[in-house]
Amino acid sequence: MSAKKIFESKWFIGSVFAAGAIIILSAVFQWGEFAGYRRAGMAERWGNSYYRTFGRHDIPGGSGRFLMDDFPNTNGALGKVLKLNGTSSFMIEGLDNTERMVVAGEDTVVRRFRNTVSMDDVQPDDFVVVIGEPEANGAIRAKLIRIVPEPPEFFWQSTTTKNL
Repeated sequence: MSAKKIFESKWFIGSVFAAGAIIILSAVFQWGEFAGYRRAGMAERWGNSYYRTFGRHDIPGGSGRFLMDDFPNTNGALGKVLKLNGTSSFMIEGLDNTERMVVAGEDTVVRRFRNTVSMDDVQPDDFVVVIGEPEANGAIRAKLIRIVPEPPEFFWQSTTTKNL
C-alpha cells in the first residue's frame, strides 16, 4: 500500500479522530482535576484559620470537619462590608454568615453600577460583589469589586453563596 492510500483510508482517518478526541477529553479532565484541587486547597487553608478560631461544634466528630457543602466559593464573594483595613483591604460578611478578607491591588477595578470609582468609595455597610483569586491565607485577591444595592431581606434569609 502506498502512503497516500493509507492516509486516505477510513481506518486512518477514524484513528486520527479517535486520538484527537482522547487528547481533548484528557485535557478537559485534567482541567477539572486542577480546578477541584485548587478549590479544595483554598477551602483547607481557609478552614484551618477559620475553624481553628470558631470551631464547628454542630457536626458529629468535633470541630474542623468539612462536609461537601461546606466548600466556600474560592474565586469570589458577596456580602456586606464589615470593616475597612486600611485603603486596600476589607472584611465582608457573606450570605452564609462567614467573614471573608478581600485584598485589592493596583489592577483591581472598583465599580458602583457601571461607573468606575476608587477603593475610597467602598464603605462599611456597602453591599459588594467581589471576583478574584484565592490567596494562600484564604483571602480573596480582588480583580473586580462591584458596589451594588443591598438585596431584600428575604434574599439574605433564603439564599447562601453555594446556591448562587
